[in-house]
Amino acid sequence: INNTPNFAEAWNKRGDAHMHSGYPDKALVDYGQAIKLNPYHFGAMESCGSIWLSKNEIRKAYNWFQKALEINPHLQSAKSSLGAILLHKSKFVDRPREKKELLRNPKKHLVDAITHAPQPVQAFKSIDKLK
Repeated sequence: INNTPNFAEAWNKRGDAHMHSGYPDKALVDYGQAIKLNPYHFGAMESCGSIWLSKNEIRKAYNWFQKALEINPHLQSAKSSLGAILLHKSKFVDRPREKKELLRNPKKHLVDAITHAPQPVQAFKSIDKLK
């Protein structure tokens, strides 16, 4: 970062290091810088969503996962997290289409949230926090 401060991936990787070291607030700062340098950095956006979800900041988590999926609609873990949020906290959703989809097929969102999560145990813990 000292040598190439405009390299978004360096900020993203340092954010990852902060996360793995137990410093989510520092990670958010670095992910924010990565996104500022590269507004299409869906990985940093997804990481922000995960941090906010772990802090039970549902609206912020939802917004970050949604932004990441707008750029890369194939992010399965973001889809799963978004499905869990939609299933358990649909009142936080500002988009009528997502609410309608949730009401039409709520089991699909739960199945997606659990079966496609990279770490199923974490998915269950996240879902329990949302109750």
